Amino acid sequence: MIIIKLKGGLGNQLFQYGFGRLLTTQRNEQLKLDISALGKGKDTKRDFDLSKFNIQADIATPDELKKYTPPPYARFIKQKLFRQFNIGYIPSLLSSKRHYFEGYFQSYKYLDPIRDKLLTEITLKKPLDNYYQNISNQIISNQSVAVHIRRGDFAYNQKIKSIHQTIDINYYQQALDLIKNKLSNPVYFVFSDDIAWAQKNLITDKPTIYVAAEKNSDSAQELILMSQCQHQIIANSTFSWWAAYINQNQNKIVIAPKKWNNKYQQHYRDLLPKDWQTI
Repeated sequence: MIIIKLKGGLGNQLFQYGFGRLLTTQRNEQLKLDISALGKGKDTKRDFDLSKFNIQADIATPDELKKYTPPPYARFIKQKLFRQFNIGYIPSLLSSKRHYFEGYFQSYKYLDPIRDKLLTEITLKKPLDNYYQNISNQIISNQSVAVHIRRGDFAYNQKIKSIHQTIDINYYQQALDLIKNKLSNPVYFVFSDDIAWAQKNLITDKPTIYVAAEKNSDSAQELILMSQCQHQIIANSTFSWWAAYINQNQNKIVIAPKKWNNKYQQHYRDLLPKDWQTI
């Protein structure tokens, strides 16, 4: 049995799941998820968004957690040893005999060996809602480009902003210029946690659709919509990273920020696949 602790939003949860899925495939063991940290925290509280996908994992029981979870002090030491909560690619983790893992595991190198499995599992259990299905129809029938603008706590929480940074509008305008030079008739589908800001600041000269659910937005459905676009302009966000990664267009263009993080940039050297373009 392998237990992976989930924390963060959907993008982070997908990286944690992907790492656990690789380990269980290699070790022929069962994958369990520790969801005890979700719904808590001083900042943004996160839901168990993975539950909306056809994942191959169960929730760890209290008894299983008690048996396999290391004591808090030991866990703290291991986190320090494994470089800031296992952010990037650490090959030695793949030969570990441990049963409980906590970290972020943000690298395509953990995922490429099982990408085919992930493509079948990161699919929705339920059909798209009517609003999202309408957007999906437009995405499929056009030369679609997903544009993800992440603001929220990256823009307004000073502590988080100092670490993760907010990608400025210049990045997006440069990315749009690159797309125009490569595609004849792009249609932009803009996804953001601050649609009003995006509408005010993003300047386009091609058809642009701002995706904003009439009621509460659904992160799982929006990620799938983004992945259906033929091409992606992503933020320094694991959410749009995953949309680009599971995009199955063989000729996709993915544009990503060269600088991903203010504090731990060195740990992200294996985050972006080599065929993605950076600005």
